[in-house]
Amino acid sequence: MMATGKRLLVAVVAVAVLGAGGLAAGEEIASILGMGWTPRPAPALVVSATGPVVFSESRPAPGVLVVDFANATVAGALTPVSEPALGLHQATITTAEEAGRRFVRLRVELEGEASATVSALPAGLEVRIGAAGVAAAPSSGELTEVLAVADDSGVSVMLGGGGRLDGKVFTLDAPPRVVLDLPGVVNRVERRVHAVGAAGIQRVRVAQFATTPTPVVRVVVDLDQAMPYRFEPTARGAVLRVGGAPLTVAARSEAPAKPAPAPQPVAAPPKPAAEPPVVTAESRVEPTAAATPSRAEEPSSSLVSPPLPDSAPTVVAARPPADSPWTTTPRAMAEQAPPIGGEGASAREVESQERRFTGEPISLELKDADVKDVLRSFAKITGLNIVIDPDVSGSVTVNLENVPWDQCLDIILKINRLDYEVDNNVLRVARASRLRQDKAERALYLKDAESAQPMRTVTKAISYADPKKLVALLKKESFLLSDRGSVTVDERTATLVIRETADRMEGVLNLIDQLDSPPQQVVIEARIVETTRNFSRALGVAWGFTGLGDAAHGTNTGWQFPNSYGVSGGVKVPIAGFGSADGAGSILAMTFADVLDSFNLDFALQAAESDGLAKVVSSPKVTAQNNEKAHIQSGVMIPIQTVANNTVTVQYIDATLSLDVTPHITAEGTVLLDIDLKKREPLGGLEVSGGRNAPISTRDARTNLMVRDGGTTVIGGIYQLTDNDRTDGIPGLKNIPLLGWLFKNHSISTQHDELLIFITPRILKY
Repeated sequence: MMATGKRLLVAVVAVAVLGAGGLAAGEEIASILGMGWTPRPAPALVVSATGPVVFSESRPAPGVLVVDFANATVAGALTPVSEPALGLHQATITTAEEAGRRFVRLRVELEGEASATVSALPAGLEVRIGAAGVAAAPSSGELTEVLAVADDSGVSVMLGGGGRLDGKVFTLDAPPRVVLDLPGVVNRVERRVHAVGAAGIQRVRVAQFATTPTPVVRVVVDLDQAMPYRFEPTARGAVLRVGGAPLTVAARSEAPAKPAPAPQPVAAPPKPAAEPPVVTAESRVEPTAAATPSRAEEPSSSLVSPPLPDSAPTVVAARPPADSPWTTTPRAMAEQAPPIGGEGASAREVESQERRFTGEPISLELKDADVKDVLRSFAKITGLNIVIDPDVSGSVTVNLENVPWDQCLDIILKINRLDYEVDNNVLRVARASRLRQDKAERALYLKDAESAQPMRTVTKAISYADPKKLVALLKKESFLLSDRGSVTVDERTATLVIRETADRMEGVLNLIDQLDSPPQQVVIEARIVETTRNFSRALGVAWGFTGLGDAAHGTNTGWQFPNSYGVSGGVKVPIAGFGSADGAGSILAMTFADVLDSFNLDFALQAAESDGLAKVVSSPKVTAQNNEKAHIQSGVMIPIQTVANNTVTVQYIDATLSLDVTPHITAEGTVLLDIDLKKREPLGGLEVSGGRNAPISTRDARTNLMVRDGGTTVIGGIYQLTDNDRTDGIPGLKNIPLLGWLFKNHSISTQHDELLIFITPRILKY
């Protein structure tokens, strides 16, 4: 993937330079951006630059290649590249100076008898590494890379191959598109559709249009409206430009200090006529603009089929010049079908029973033409290998304009109750009833042939799978075992006894080997993190006084009534954190009395602060097989008493830490988890009024999620915050400024509870 990305970077830089103004090589100094190794399409060392480079190569010693770049600089320090297993010992890029001239030098040291071939790129250079005596570059008849880069005025389609790619370019209407055919080229590009969606270009499609006798790759650029185009081959491929931007291609430099010549622009071809060709029963051909090559430098060629009998029609197709016979199979036709919707469409079609026709549009005017002659005409023009059954007969009268040729063929067959079947690249045309009869006879023949097959009995030992489940699977579907086949299991030795026909036995054994594979295992570790932080602070004052008036203290009133008295009072408001307000827990307590001890004043300052942090981490871990449930549990079981109808019942409740998990390993290496995690513990310090049983604290989480191998994710969390600010005092008096503190107590408390649950799966490696 990294190698492909580097190749794409080179192409993108090349297109950026072309679109910036198309400066010829040598007019400005190129900057060497990087150097990397790519194994596809062939082992090669790629040097990327900001544009075409001028270089010279020399081989001062066996196994050593030196490439000097004139008028080039290095953007930064480049790390040496080494691939000893593929023939490259080391490659380095340095800045050198000789005879007052500064230049950049690439030194390539090869391993053993390896050879190297240097080729220019549109923006850089490529050194192909190969074994001794073997060509380092791939075949020139291969298309290895397609890159479509759009700008404001069009799109540049960069085609990469093992050598120069020559092709024929033409246009088609309804819908408008530019078509490039590359004869003698095999498609090695995996991506078939390159979405563009800008500058009037919808997409770029590439497919193998024909395979025999000459392979042909077709590149189609779908347009919103007709646009000019230009095509230019390069030393390592070609460039197709659709739109108005200038086109410049860098060629390989063969001598030092010799700039790469800039190719002359190719004139845009005239727009072909929109009217399709016309076919008549009298073999009259109406010339159209689409019947001639679109490029002025190509030789003109007729698209009229070879002469046929007088009764046969002549078909003229709006398609590229047919200077070589091309064979088009139905598969190749299907590869040309445009994709359904764009890449960003909200809905994607997965399957459709609607038939789509993708052939080139033609027009037909036929009256009472023999169907065999019409089919022969289609075979001549389209290059199809057609075989017609002897009992095929009928006449054709149609008037079709601008209809795909494969749709025309389908209509002609339907009106005569004909059908076709494809065997490799041969299309057989016969009556529909005859084809159905042949298929029925073929199915009956295969069934009778299978009944005549000799039987074999084989024993197969099972190592990992459940033998009973394998037997049920083999017997469930009729296509796995034949009507004569049977299978049974020996449970003692876990061995299957299979009796099947000789031709099916190998397939059944291969299926069992595929299913009887060692199961993958996953280690699942869960972590339950509980943190509790408590903070409380209390501040208050408690005071009181007593006064006595009697004869013992000499403080009586001297009246007859009241002669003695007693008085008491004070502020004793309960404070949070203290058991009482009588001075217990005070940090400062004072008592005052007069000389006669008839008046006493008690004063207590109460203050307290508490700060606590508790952290509990629980980590259950269990190993489970793929798609199998695993369970682990640790804790106690608490007896719970219930009384009903004078009957005492004791039930045990789990107060445990448990983990139930079912893993599923995906093909991408991620793990799907079905998790049930529980933590339950008794709360001994908490009592419920009227209850006889201890409450139970619960921490539960149940979920389904996907986690990468070795990754950790949070599957749940609870955060609780409790703040309490309390003031106790005497109404009215506690609100007096400053003096109010003598008549009130103040306390604050904060409690933070946090719960986080983590999960980590790890796939065990064998």
